Amino acid sequence: MGEGSQGWAACAPYDRVLITASLREIPADIIQQTDPAAGSSSPRTPRSTAGRPWSA
Repeated sequence: MGEGSQGWAACAPYDRVLITASLREIPADIIQQTDPAAGSSSPRTPRSTAGRPWSA
């Protein structure tokens, strides 16, 4: 167990992602484990630098 930034590769790919912490960017491991057509939700700071749009 950790703080979640590395996701859980054993159960990937995910079709939905819900992040409950405010982030400046989505961790690369989470992006890589998420299906490209996935829905996602995360509170975020005004600037997201992960290179992928996420809903706030």
